[in-house]
Amino acid sequence: MSYEEKDYFMRQIKKLAEGLGMMLTLNSVKEIINLEQNENSKLTDEEIEAILLAIQVQNKADQLGLNKERLAEKTGLSQERLEQLLEKNQLPTKHEQSELENFLF
Repeated sequence: MSYEEKDYFMRQIKKLAEGLGMMLTLNSVKEIINLEQNENSKLTDEEIEAILLAIQVQNKADQLGLNKERLAEKTGLSQERLEQLLEKNQLPTKHEQSELENFLF
């Protein structure tokens, strides 16, 4: 799958998760997403989970009124890397994922 296609799918998943997706289970979101894609364009579970994690982190930061700088401090990630994870839909490393999950809970 080309970068443009993947970027498009990532943006669509983000929109889905921001609305209805947060009320569904992770498996339900994965099923809905993969129903709409053919075998070659399916996103991996890791990619879907990274998108949902980014949305949850952004939602919590918004609820707490945290700007990017404060969010970076709270998560222990650099502002640049945090932006890549939240806005450019890059996959977090295991350490980054752990830091983001710790922020949520």
